[in-house]
Amino acid sequence: MIFFHSGHIVTDIEQSCAELTAALGVRWSPIQDRELGEWRSRIAFSVDGPPYLEIIQGSPGSPWDAEAFGDQLHHIGYWSDDVAADGARLIAAGMPVILDGAAWGRSTTIHMAPHSGTRLELLDVVHHPAMCEAYGVDFIIPGA
Repeated sequence: MIFFHSGHIVTDIEQSCAELTAALGVRWSPIQDRELGEWRSRIAFSVDGPPYLEIIQGSPGSPWDAEAFGDQLHHIGYWSDDVAADGARLIAAGMPVILDGAAWGRSTTIHMAPHSGTRLELLDVVHHPAMCEAYGVDFIIPGA
């Protein structure tokens, strides 16, 4: 697994991106509208990295609903060469799956580390080129 990004849920994606640009000089990909099943979200990634910042404004009732959960660090994302094997290792370490993208044909999982409250997102590295194209960001994979 290779650390890739931190994902943050927010109530206002434009305001959040502008705030981080003003404070840190962060440059952003264009905001993308995405859907996963019945959930909708708006997502932007920082252009510079790694690591990258991901800002997500999720629809009501979704796992990324900042209106319900508050603006916060939501997850830490990792590229994985083998999501099933890495996921099994996390499960064996006591970190259950709380969201499995397989239900929507996606090779990604989110696990919960119960003692730290940290969510760990595994993204299949085969999706790297598609993510680069979708967000217009050349996501660098350290060591690749």
